[in-house]
Amino acid sequence: MRTVKTFNGIRKIEDWDMNLVPLQVREILQEARKSLIERLFSDKGLEEYIQHRFNVKVAPQKALQIKSKLIELQHSGINLERYRSAFQTVLEKENSHIDSAIFFAEIDQHIQLCLREVQLEFDPLETFRIDHINLVQNTRQMLISKILTETGLKNFVKGQYYEELEDREKMHYLIDELRDYFFTKRTDYGQMLHFIEVNHMDMIEGSKQLFKNEVIEILDKHFESKQG
Repeated sequence: MRTVKTFNGIRKIEDWDMNLVPLQVREILQEARKSLIERLFSDKGLEEYIQHRFNVKVAPQKALQIKSKLIELQHSGINLERYRSAFQTVLEKENSHIDSAIFFAEIDQHIQLCLREVQLEFDPLETFRIDHINLVQNTRQMLISKILTETGLKNFVKGQYYEELEDREKMHYLIDELRDYFFTKRTDYGQMLHFIEVNHMDMIEGSKQLFKNEVIEILDKHFESKQG
């Protein structure tokens, strides 16, 4: 018997047949995502979320169009690639916790697409910033997915600390620590964009540098830094 904790609470998973575990995880993920989206549909909750998250004010009729897209997402299936880390966590641990951040990443991506589709009348600067947020977010998600693999972590450690990470127990401990950090931490994309712009950096390279700084801050206590 395994347990999975999400926004909805704690659910039990029958694991007498491991082939059935992914099916149960899909159901749990879908229910949690559906509940989070439903929460956004509270009185003006969606409009307030969009304004807070993307610095964009939407008219009520536009919010309804976005809401319809999110309802479609509520009833869609779970993408294995997007939620691979969640599946892996449940398969590796008897008691696991799936943070809501992984759901909001998908929700935010759909909202961004909707903002373009409905052709909202943004100030040019706001449109520019949304495009940049999308680029930074996609880059960050790609980097997170990479570092949470054995190969990705080993390559990072070798490049940063000049060490070969061969201890599998330590490797999986570090992956768990990184996963907990990235799926718990709420990303402030406005602050990231400010850092990139102030330092006159390319959006992708700036995103990579910020991500690297975060990973180093976590891993430095486990390795002796040899970088100047």
